[in-house]
Amino acid sequence: MQKNKSILSWLVISVCFLIFISSVIFFVQNKGNETTENLNVTLTDVGGTKVAVIKAVREITGLGLVDAKKLVDGVPAAIKENVSPEEAESIKEKLVAAGATVEIK
Repeated sequence: MQKNKSILSWLVISVCFLIFISSVIFFVQNKGNETTENLNVTLTDVGGTKVAVIKAVREITGLGLVDAKKLVDGVPAAIKENVSPEEAESIKEKLVAAGATVEIK
């Protein structure tokens, strides 16, 4: 009888250990899968306030006046690529405030 209890206790300990190890492995695998989705911000329409949109594009991209104007004239145009969702929303807010239409992909 004593032998059965020791085998049973050993079996319970082994199962608990396996559950613990599998949960650790699962956590480590899912931790590596956490990726920040990189988004592209595209200007789809300038609207009626082209000058304000050019100023906003200059502020966002750091481009000069001529390059920003070329970018705005080439609608649809990618304003920024591979940005975080928070930065993409910030860029969109600035461009929409300037009167533009923006798409985030």
